[in-house]
Amino acid sequence: MNISVIIPTLNRRDYVLDMLKDLSIQTLSVNEVIVSDQSVIFEKIENSYPYKFTHFQHKGKGPCCSRNDAVSFAKGEILIFLDDDARIDSNFVYEITKSIVEKKSKVCSGSICNIDGTVVNKEQLNSYWFFKLTLAPKKEIDSCYYTPAGCTAITKDLFCSIGKYDLFFDPNGAGEDRELAVRLVNSGHKIYFNPKAKLLHIGALSGGRRNINNVSLEFIKNVGYIIYKYYGNKKLIGFKLYLINQRIKKIIKLEMPFYNFQMIFKILKITKTRLYI
Repeated sequence: MNISVIIPTLNRRDYVLDMLKDLSIQTLSVNEVIVSDQSVIFEKIENSYPYKFTHFQHKGKGPCCSRNDAVSFAKGEILIFLDDDARIDSNFVYEITKSIVEKKSKVCSGSICNIDGTVVNKEQLNSYWFFKLTLAPKKEIDSCYYTPAGCTAITKDLFCSIGKYDLFFDPNGAGEDRELAVRLVNSGHKIYFNPKAKLLHIGALSGGRRNINNVSLEFIKNVGYIIYKYYGNKKLIGFKLYLINQRIKKIIKLEMPFYNFQMIFKILKITKTRLYI
Protein backbone atom coordinates (compact mmCIF):
# COMPACT_ATOMS: atom_id res chain seq x y z
CA MET A 1 0.00 0.00 0.00
CA ASN A 2 1.32 3.44 -0.92
CA ILE A 3 1.82 5.92 1.91
CA SER A 4 1.34 9.70 1.76
CA VAL A 5 2.48 11.97 4.60
CA ILE A 6 0.64 15.25 5.20
CA ILE A 7 2.34 18.11 7.09
CA PRO A 8 0.59 21.47 7.55
CA THR A 9 2.92 24.30 8.56
CA LEU A 10 3.07 27.99 9.41
CA ASN A 11 6.39 29.83 9.82
CA ARG A 12 8.33 26.76 10.96
CA ARG A 13 10.59 26.02 8.00
CA ASP A 14 13.56 24.69 10.01
CA TYR A 15 11.36 22.27 11.96
CA VAL A 16 9.82 20.99 8.73
CA LEU A 17 13.28 20.35 7.28
CA ASP A 18 14.13 18.21 10.31
CA MET A 19 10.96 16.16 9.86
CA LEU A 20 11.68 15.69 6.15
CA LYS A 21 15.10 14.27 7.09
CA ASP A 22 13.47 11.87 9.56
CA LEU A 23 11.09 10.68 6.86
CA SER A 24 14.06 10.02 4.56
CA ILE A 25 15.54 7.31 6.78
CA GLN A 26 12.51 5.18 7.61
CA THR A 27 12.72 1.38 7.69
CA LEU A 28 9.45 1.43 5.75
CA SER A 29 9.72 4.06 3.04
CA VAL A 30 6.94 6.54 2.36
CA ASN A 31 5.90 7.19 -1.24
CA GLU A 32 5.24 10.89 -0.95
CA VAL A 33 5.30 13.81 1.47
CA ILE A 34 3.03 16.83 1.04
CA VAL A 35 3.76 20.05 2.93
CA SER A 36 0.86 22.51 2.98
CA ASP A 37 2.47 25.84 3.86
CA GLN A 38 0.57 28.85 5.22
CA SER A 39 3.72 30.78 6.15
CA VAL A 40 3.66 34.57 5.80
CA ILE A 41 6.78 34.38 3.61
CA PHE A 42 6.70 31.32 1.38
CA GLU A 43 10.14 29.81 0.70
CA LYS A 44 10.03 26.85 -1.64
CA ILE A 45 11.77 23.74 -0.30
CA GLU A 46 13.70 22.01 -3.05
CA ASN A 47 13.04 18.34 -3.69
CA SER A 48 16.15 16.46 -2.60
CA TYR A 49 14.43 13.54 -0.89
CA PRO A 50 14.04 9.83 -1.71
CA TYR A 51 10.26 10.18 -2.00
CA LYS A 52 7.90 12.23 -4.13
CA PHE A 53 7.81 15.66 -2.51
CA THR A 54 5.17 18.36 -2.91
CA HIS A 55 5.49 21.74 -1.19
CA PHE A 56 2.77 24.25 -1.95
CA GLN A 57 1.59 27.59 -0.61
CA HIS A 58 -1.83 27.31 1.03
CA LYS A 59 -3.93 30.48 1.09
CA GLY A 60 -6.33 29.33 3.80
CA LYS A 61 -6.11 29.90 7.54
CA GLY A 62 -5.96 26.95 9.88
CA PRO A 63 -4.64 23.39 10.12
CA CYS A 64 -7.93 21.69 9.22
CA CYS A 65 -8.37 23.23 5.77
CA SER A 66 -4.62 22.88 5.23
CA ARG A 67 -4.71 19.13 5.86
CA ASN A 68 -7.98 18.60 4.00
CA ASP A 69 -6.74 20.36 0.87
CA ALA A 70 -3.40 18.54 0.94
CA VAL A 71 -5.24 15.22 0.93
CA SER A 72 -6.69 16.11 -2.49
CA PHE A 73 -3.12 15.87 -3.86
CA ALA A 74 -2.31 12.61 -2.08
CA LYS A 75 -1.91 9.45 -4.15
CA GLY A 76 -1.37 7.00 -1.29
CA GLU A 77 -3.97 4.60 0.08
CA ILE A 78 -2.68 5.38 3.59
CA LEU A 79 -2.39 8.91 4.96
CA ILE A 80 -0.08 9.84 7.83
CA PHE A 81 -0.76 13.18 9.50
CA LEU A 82 2.21 14.82 11.23
CA ASP A 83 2.79 18.19 12.91
CA ASP A 84 5.53 20.53 11.73
CA ASP A 85 7.30 20.70 15.12
CA ALA A 86 7.95 17.02 15.81
CA ARG A 87 10.62 14.34 15.35
CA ILE A 88 10.22 10.63 14.70
CA ASP A 89 12.52 7.61 14.93
CA SER A 90 13.39 5.44 11.95
CA ASN A 91 10.72 2.83 12.73
CA PHE A 92 7.80 5.24 13.11
CA VAL A 93 6.21 4.81 9.68
CA TYR A 94 6.35 1.01 9.98
CA GLU A 95 4.70 1.04 13.41
CA ILE A 96 2.01 3.66 12.68
CA THR A 97 0.86 1.80 9.54
CA LYS A 98 1.36 -1.77 10.76
CA SER A 99 -2.22 -2.40 11.92
CA ILE A 100 -3.61 -0.95 8.68
CA VAL A 101 -1.34 -3.04 6.45
CA GLU A 102 -2.30 -6.14 8.48
CA LYS A 103 -5.97 -5.13 8.08
CA LYS A 104 -6.63 -4.94 11.82
CA SER A 105 -8.04 -1.44 11.40
CA LYS A 106 -8.32 1.49 9.01
CA VAL A 107 -6.95 4.04 11.46
CA CYS A 108 -4.07 3.95 13.93
CA SER A 109 -2.59 6.47 16.33
CA GLY A 110 0.77 6.59 18.04
CA SER A 111 2.33 7.83 21.25
CA ILE A 112 3.17 11.55 21.54
CA CYS A 113 5.75 12.63 24.12
CA ASN A 114 7.21 15.93 25.19
CA ILE A 115 10.96 16.42 25.31
CA ASP A 116 10.92 15.43 29.01
CA GLY A 117 9.15 12.17 28.17
CA THR A 118 5.73 13.07 29.58
CA VAL A 119 2.57 12.38 27.59
CA VAL A 120 1.34 15.53 25.86
CA ASN A 121 -1.54 17.18 27.74
CA LYS A 122 -1.75 14.31 30.24
CA GLU A 123 -3.00 16.50 33.11
CA GLN A 124 -5.37 18.33 30.79
CA LEU A 125 -6.71 15.10 29.39
CA ASN A 126 -7.37 13.73 32.88
CA SER A 127 -9.30 16.80 33.98
CA TYR A 128 -12.75 15.81 32.69
CA TRP A 129 -14.67 12.71 31.59
CA PHE A 130 -14.42 13.59 27.91
CA PHE A 131 -10.64 13.87 28.13
CA LYS A 132 -10.44 10.54 29.94
CA LEU A 133 -12.03 8.97 26.88
CA THR A 134 -9.35 10.49 24.66
CA LEU A 135 -6.32 9.81 26.85
CA ALA A 136 -3.78 7.72 24.98
CA PRO A 137 -3.61 4.20 26.44
CA LYS A 138 -0.30 2.85 27.70
CA LYS A 139 -0.49 -0.42 25.80
CA GLU A 140 -1.48 -1.69 22.38
CA ILE A 141 -5.24 -1.59 22.04
CA ASP A 142 -7.69 -1.82 19.14
CA SER A 143 -10.46 0.45 20.38
CA CYS A 144 -9.87 3.93 21.79
CA TYR A 145 -10.84 7.59 21.37
CA TYR A 146 -7.44 8.86 20.29
CA THR A 147 -6.47 10.25 16.87
CA PRO A 148 -3.95 13.06 17.50
CA ALA A 149 -3.79 15.25 14.41
CA GLY A 150 0.00 15.12 14.45
CA CYS A 151 0.42 11.37 14.96
CA THR A 152 -2.22 9.37 13.12
CA ALA A 153 -2.42 7.07 10.09
CA ILE A 154 -5.73 6.48 8.32
CA THR A 155 -6.79 5.08 4.98
CA LYS A 156 -7.57 7.79 2.46
CA ASP A 157 -10.94 6.31 1.58
CA LEU A 158 -12.07 6.36 5.21
CA PHE A 159 -10.78 9.88 5.86
CA CYS A 160 -12.62 11.24 2.83
CA SER A 161 -15.82 9.28 3.40
CA ILE A 162 -16.04 10.28 7.08
CA GLY A 163 -15.93 13.96 6.10
CA LYS A 164 -12.28 14.94 6.75
CA TYR A 165 -11.44 17.46 9.53
CA ASP A 166 -14.25 19.71 10.79
CA LEU A 167 -13.50 23.28 9.67
CA PHE A 168 -15.16 24.64 12.82
CA PHE A 169 -11.76 24.35 14.51
CA ASP A 170 -9.99 26.69 12.10
CA PRO A 171 -8.14 29.01 12.20
CA ASN A 172 -6.43 27.95 15.45
CA GLY A 173 -7.03 24.23 15.75
CA ALA A 174 -7.19 22.52 19.19
CA GLY A 175 -9.64 19.65 19.44
CA GLU A 176 -10.19 18.75 15.79
CA ASP A 177 -8.46 15.41 16.34
CA ARG A 178 -10.74 14.48 19.23
CA GLU A 179 -13.80 15.41 17.20
CA LEU A 180 -12.60 13.17 14.38
CA ALA A 181 -12.04 10.32 16.85
CA VAL A 182 -15.58 10.59 18.23
CA ARG A 183 -16.98 10.70 14.69
CA LEU A 184 -15.03 7.59 13.71
CA VAL A 185 -16.09 5.60 16.76
CA ASN A 186 -19.72 6.69 16.45
CA SER A 187 -19.62 5.44 12.85
CA GLY A 188 -18.51 2.00 14.01
CA HIS A 189 -14.79 2.26 13.23
CA LYS A 190 -12.14 0.96 15.61
CA ILE A 191 -9.13 3.16 16.29
CA TYR A 192 -5.99 1.12 16.84
CA PHE A 193 -3.32 2.45 19.20
CA ASN A 194 0.32 1.42 18.85
CA PRO A 195 2.61 2.77 21.61
CA LYS A 196 5.65 1.72 19.55
CA ALA A 197 4.83 4.45 17.03
CA LYS A 198 6.60 7.14 19.05
CA LEU A 199 6.67 10.82 18.16
CA LEU A 200 8.57 13.55 20.00
CA HIS A 201 6.65 16.82 20.14
CA ILE A 202 9.12 19.71 20.25
CA GLY A 203 6.49 22.34 21.07
CA ALA A 204 7.91 25.21 19.00
CA LEU A 205 7.56 28.58 20.72
CA SER A 206 7.20 30.41 17.42
CA GLY A 207 5.06 29.82 14.37
CA GLY A 208 1.79 27.93 14.28
CA ARG A 209 -1.72 29.30 14.62
CA ARG A 210 -2.39 29.08 18.32
CA ASN A 211 -2.24 32.08 20.60
CA ILE A 212 -0.37 30.76 23.66
CA ASN A 213 -2.14 33.29 25.89
CA ASN A 214 -5.56 32.09 24.75
CA VAL A 215 -5.06 28.36 24.23
CA SER A 216 -6.97 27.32 27.38
CA LEU A 217 -10.06 29.32 26.43
CA GLU A 218 -9.86 28.16 22.81
CA PHE A 219 -9.69 24.54 23.92
CA ILE A 220 -12.64 24.96 26.32
CA LYS A 221 -14.75 26.45 23.54
CA ASN A 222 -13.85 23.68 21.15
CA VAL A 223 -14.53 20.90 23.64
CA GLY A 224 -17.90 22.54 24.34
CA TYR A 225 -18.64 22.31 20.63
CA ILE A 226 -17.75 18.61 20.53
CA ILE A 227 -19.79 17.76 23.62
CA TYR A 228 -22.87 19.58 22.33
CA LYS A 229 -22.51 18.15 18.82
CA TYR A 230 -22.41 14.53 19.97
CA TYR A 231 -23.84 14.42 23.49
CA GLY A 232 -26.39 17.24 23.61
CA ASN A 233 -27.10 20.34 25.66
CA LYS A 234 -27.37 18.55 29.04
CA LYS A 235 -23.80 17.30 28.75
CA LEU A 236 -22.69 20.77 27.66
CA ILE A 237 -24.27 22.27 30.79
CA GLY A 238 -22.54 19.63 32.91
CA PHE A 239 -19.23 20.48 31.28
CA LYS A 240 -19.70 24.19 32.00
CA LEU A 241 -20.66 23.55 35.64
CA TYR A 242 -17.58 21.40 36.08
CA LEU A 243 -15.31 24.11 34.68
CA ILE A 244 -16.95 26.85 36.76
CA ASN A 245 -16.57 24.73 39.91
CA GLN A 246 -12.85 24.32 39.19
CA ARG A 247 -12.45 28.09 38.77
CA ILE A 248 -14.33 28.81 42.01
CA LYS A 249 -11.98 26.48 43.90
CA LYS A 250 -9.02 28.44 42.55
CA ILE A 251 -10.61 31.76 43.51
CA ILE A 252 -11.15 30.50 47.08
CA LYS A 253 -7.45 29.62 47.21
CA LEU A 254 -6.65 33.11 45.87
CA GLU A 255 -5.05 31.61 42.79
CA MET A 256 -5.23 34.34 40.12
CA PRO A 257 -8.73 35.42 41.27
CA PHE A 258 -9.24 38.16 38.66
CA TYR A 259 -8.28 35.87 35.79
CA ASN A 260 -10.53 33.08 37.06
CA PHE A 261 -13.48 35.46 37.45
CA GLN A 262 -12.95 36.45 33.81
CA MET A 263 -12.85 32.80 32.76
CA ILE A 264 -16.14 32.07 34.54
CA PHE A 265 -17.90 34.81 32.58
CA LYS A 266 -16.41 33.51 29.33
CA ILE A 267 -17.42 29.93 30.13
CA LEU A 268 -20.99 31.10 30.74
CA LYS A 269 -21.04 32.46 27.18
CA ILE A 270 -20.67 28.96 25.77
CA THR A 271 -24.20 27.96 24.74
CA LYS A 272 -25.70 25.65 22.15
CA THR A 273 -26.33 28.66 19.89
CA ARG A 274 -23.17 30.61 20.68
CA LEU A 275 -20.16 28.35 20.72
CA TYR A 276 -17.82 31.12 19.64
CA ILE A 277 -16.42 33.26 22.48
